Amino acid sequence: MRHSLVISTLAIFIGLTWSAKVAAVHHGQGPKPPFSIAELERQANARFAAADTDSDGLLSKDEFTQAAPRLQHRGASWRNKGTRHRDADARVLTPEKRQAKIQQRQQRIAATNPERAAAREKTRNAVETELFKLMDTNGDGQLDQAEHGQAEKRALRRQAQQAVAFTNLDVNEDGYLSPDELPDLAKRLQRVDTNQDGIVSRREMRTGRNMLREMKN
Repeated sequence: MRHSLVISTLAIFIGLTWSAKVAAVHHGQGPKPPFSIAELERQANARFAAADTDSDGLLSKDEFTQAAPRLQHRGASWRNKGTRHRDADARVLTPEKRQAKIQQRQQRIAATNPERAAAREKTRNAVETELFKLMDTNGDGQLDQAEHGQAEKRALRRQAQQAVAFTNLDVNEDGYLSPDELPDLAKRLQRVDTNQDGIVSRREMRTGRNMLREMKN
């Protein structure tokens, strides 16, 4: 279940982690192959070093939170570009239709991969719990009208997502994230690099796409 929680974190908060490019590749968005595995490793190390402001080789919760908005922006650029769901009349789906699509997708996941569905639900519930705590400024366990009305819900939800993402990624529960606790795109692409030349070609990307899908299963 712990593995599924980490995968669920990536699926829901992909923009908050180091794996935005994994999702971009998986969805056919963002950078196109060929990929240099060494260059991807260099970029990942550079991002980690930039986030590790005290240079201790670990990311504290504060360091992760401060780095997350920049990473989220990178993820959002591919996720929002040309991916809005549209109906037959090429109009953006209404909130009701969008919610119905989300529910249908959740039902498919629950039917084909119950463990993943349970992990996603647990993660969503954790975000809602964290969001409630952030909104409950006086800590009385209830939200009064003032707390509910004055809350910056979008900013607080993002803060709640970051907190839950950090907790789910912190596998050894020491309060810090080490490099090996973060998603590693280079290692995933090494499995696709069938001729082991350090470059993932378009052909290798196509034939190895199912391997990347394992991230979501």
